[in-house]
Amino acid sequence: MSLNTENLTLHYTVLEKNRYTIEINFMNICFINRMMGISRGGGENFDFNIARQFVSSGHSIHFFAGRKMRTVNSPLYEFPVTYVKSPYLRWIMYWGEK
Repeated sequence: MSLNTENLTLHYTVLEKNRYTIEINFMNICFINRMMGISRGGGENFDFNIARQFVSSGHSIHFFAGRKMRTVNSPLYEFPVTYVKSPYLRWIMYWGEK
């Protein structure tokens, strides 16, 4: 039997009755989260925790995270990260309020 998805392949063959060999190719997973390097909230914590679970299962993880134009406020040390400059425009939500 063979199960094929884009990055995951699972093959097993019957050697004898009730004995199998299993070969698993693990996935390369990329998370893209604009706010990961700017501030942390529920979505960022979810991505971080699920990435930890994937690593414990043997998968490879990489993050693409947004950062402010001049600094990285919330650096991510546990996984490989590529930071992309992204404007932080939360103040626009309050613009014009008095």
